[in-house]
Amino acid sequence: MRKTRILSLTAVVGIITMATPLFAADGTADSQIQQMTVKVKELETEDERNAATSELGQAEALIAKARSIVGERSERDELARTLEESEATLSLAEAKIIEADKQAALDEQGAALAKVEADLKSTRLEVDELEAEQAKLDAKLGGGK
Repeated sequence: MRKTRILSLTAVVGIITMATPLFAADGTADSQIQQMTVKVKELETEDERNAATSELGQAEALIAKARSIVGERSERDELARTLEESEATLSLAEAKIIEADKQAALDEQGAALAKVEADLKSTRLEVDELEAEQAKLDAKLGGGK
């Protein structure tokens, strides 16, 4: 499954690389847009618990907006703000994915702990029952002499 995911991600990255138009006006912005697009696809793959679906959609919209204004000189400030907001949104999405993964691991540990506690309680009940039975047998043996 991991190999399939890596191959799919590689194919997506290849398609994005070929499909992203290169604007001569601002190569740096193009590079950032391309990197952020790849990052979105990576995070979409990692987001198995759909913890950051909204943020990833927002990042895609911001990247599309940046792509549309990359060649316009009069929109340089807007482009810079859009790129910064895209990066911040991607960071938020990544943090949410990490948080969801950590919470899932914590929930699994909590469930495992609850199972151990239930097993311990059951074992203690069995011990109490066996000790009571042992006391009855001791009383019978002691009382029969």
